[in-house]
Amino acid sequence: MKKRLTKVLLLTALLLSLGSTAYSQEVLRGIVQDENGNPQQNVKVRLVNAATLSDLTLKDGKFTIIIPEGSSREAIFESGEFAAKKVTLPVGKESIVVILDRESKINEYGSSVDITTVNPEMQDAVLHFESANQDFQLWFDNRVMVDGAAFFGSDDDNIGNGAKIRRARFALKTRVWRNWGGELDVDFSSDELSVKDAFIRYGWDNGIVKVGNFKEPFSMEATTSSRYQSFMESPMVTEMAPGRHIGFGASYWINHFLFQAGVFTNVMNNVLIEDQNKNVGTDEGYSLTGRVVWIPLNKDNKLIHLGGSVSYRTPTVPEYGDPVQAFRINMRAETDVNRKKYIDTDFIENSKYALMAGGEIAAQYKNIKLQGEYIMQDIHRKNDLQKVNLQGWFAAATWMITGENYVYNSSESEFTRIGMKKNGKGAIEAALRYSYMDANDLDAGVKGGEAEIITAGLNYYVNPSVKFMLNYSWVNQDRYANGRGKYTTDLLASTGKSGIDFSTIALRVEIDF
Repeated sequence: MKKRLTKVLLLTALLLSLGSTAYSQEVLRGIVQDENGNPQQNVKVRLVNAATLSDLTLKDGKFTIIIPEGSSREAIFESGEFAAKKVTLPVGKESIVVILDRESKINEYGSSVDITTVNPEMQDAVLHFESANQDFQLWFDNRVMVDGAAFFGSDDDNIGNGAKIRRARFALKTRVWRNWGGELDVDFSSDELSVKDAFIRYGWDNGIVKVGNFKEPFSMEATTSSRYQSFMESPMVTEMAPGRHIGFGASYWINHFLFQAGVFTNVMNNVLIEDQNKNVGTDEGYSLTGRVVWIPLNKDNKLIHLGGSVSYRTPTVPEYGDPVQAFRINMRAETDVNRKKYIDTDFIENSKYALMAGGEIAAQYKNIKLQGEYIMQDIHRKNDLQKVNLQGWFAAATWMITGENYVYNSSESEFTRIGMKKNGKGAIEAALRYSYMDANDLDAGVKGGEAEIITAGLNYYVNPSVKFMLNYSWVNQDRYANGRGKYTTDLLASTGKSGIDFSTIALRVEIDF
């Protein structure tokens, strides 16, 4: 009995002691911010001479620290991009706010610079560096596409089979000081270096302005990155779309609308314009381009997209020996392995300006996507010459057989990477497209050719980075689609065929990283 009573007394004393100790501890909460009031994550908080009693701030900058009775009330706040700060913790407060000052150092140019720590990570195989507050970001956007194609079914023209590096892109993108950013995108294919995107941008919650070299805002298909397209090549008609030029542009999106506009030079070759300007003072020409998109439905993987584009354009700087004040439309039969341009209007001389207009429609229902566009161009000429009208359109349907959904980016109004399942089996996509181009205006004396192409595709996405594409295309052209008479037409007359027709089987292996 005495032993049991002794144990009860000892246990009671121990509990009272623990309770007294717990009661004597003080719990203090707080938030760590930078000089601009941004919360700071992963800041180490510890009491002086008590290294084991520490905490790391959370994403919202919050921390909790326990102060035992009789311990130091001085705490150290440490982070790689900020100077360590010693703070005397107040008595009787439940929370505090601690402001850190960025640490600075002298760089190789003798200037004092701020230090910001960026954490590296792989985002679907894309190397990405990012600061804790996301004010500073740096990431790569590289891709390699290897194509091979075989041509058959044509008795009218010799078309050589072959393979090539379709794209070998190296792109570096950045965000600095929260709102500023830039991009440099170069291509190494075709045994030469060419600059694609090279621009500076300033962005806010629902808008962006850019200056530099980038795509003019015209056509959903033309502005969509090649790494997101379901066919190996874009439809013929989008080759009339403006492409990349040096200029100033702005985008603004609100509710269900996207507005884009820009003013651009028509320079296609910087060395050319420099020489032409030096020698004969040739004007660069310019264009005004805009696009409006309405998205009445974008919810639960269901989408309706309606858009339109317009562009006013003056003639581009000519190559040496080519006529000035002229437009020319030429394009390949949706293949880049054989670069014959059957559709070719030749130079349309005495041109004053061109007006382009386009309409676009897209719809998505989970793993099915529909898309179509119409583009026309009116070329207005001098000396009472009749204007020239060129036009074309396409319609396409794609189906993710394995059930993945298509991802739509409202701020760019385009489809991006598919939403792949995390099952390690990859994804399979089927695609079908009809495209038509009419570069004839016989009343105006232009015989550039007329063509229709039907393309069927099958794509296998091994993972978010690797894709295999298989395309079969059937090409039907009229007799004017002969590359300004460069390609055989004698056989056409003897056989009674209307034009050079053929089929193509093409394969692409692609990696994005």
